[in-house]
Amino acid sequence: MRAFAAFLVTLCVAAAAHAACPGCFAGGGPAATDCFVEFGGVAADGTLTCTDGDVSDADGKFDGTCTAKLQVCINVTGDAACTSQALSRPLSVKPGGNPVGRGLATAVQGLALSGEQCVDVLLPIPATAPRKNPTKAKKTRLVVTARSGSQRDVDKLKIVAQPALAFVGTPGAPTPSLANDVQPILTARCAYAPCHAAPAPAPVQDPQDLETGNTFAQTVNVRSAMSTLPRITPGSVKDSFLARKILGQGIGRNGGAVMPQICPGAPPAGGCLTDDEIRTILEWIAGGAPND
Repeated sequence: MRAFAAFLVTLCVAAAAHAACPGCFAGGGPAATDCFVEFGGVAADGTLTCTDGDVSDADGKFDGTCTAKLQVCINVTGDAACTSQALSRPLSVKPGGNPVGRGLATAVQGLALSGEQCVDVLLPIPATAPRKNPTKAKKTRLVVTARSGSQRDVDKLKIVAQPALAFVGTPGAPTPSLANDVQPILTARCAYAPCHAAPAPAPVQDPQDLETGNTFAQTVNVRSAMSTLPRITPGSVKDSFLARKILGQGIGRNGGAVMPQICPGAPPAGGCLTDDEIRTILEWIAGGAPND
């Protein structure tokens, strides 16, 4: 897992009502102050969910860190019930002691107090789960307060950073083809002697042949001898042992090494899987692992 990185910030000024923050989460406070600060990229209940390596992760890497994307807007126009356009002090973020709260507090310091403005914040959050619960998410709760004179807008945010095993696929994206997309990756990285190919596919305790024409029958709904899970459970990354092996998460004591072996250290003959290759395999599994 890489160290907690510095946040990234982009500042923009709105040109029209709600143009900078369409569909923002206002917080549901009093109508007279609810536009003081609003948030983009969060659900209607104030939750921002980020999964390591998927489309919600700004850096797109399976690295044990999820870079959450959050937009913060102040003095949002277009709401007749809320007319204040000048805050009396900078936004307050609590708790400010944890890295997420500290990063967000630092990012919003660049906002002026008057006029409609937005800042795009990238917050790297560790997304590695404990061995006994490898799909457990890290949850951070923040309270952001905007003040204009004696009036306040207090909003609560929940930021959820999930490990890569929580990957569920990219909404609306077509499911990768086994023959055209997944098999070429397995052929290059895994299906060669003395690894997952005939005449003696590895590992000895759980032989698995990943050569063309054999992958589906050898993996989909096939129980692994090294785990209580099937090698691939269609539609579920977290319940697929093959996914755990290539991610290096939730393998267990008897599950052997990360695949391909010795990655990311000294690469084997076929080299290590790239982030894009891992994502293709996970998208295939999440899409139901079709035999096409």
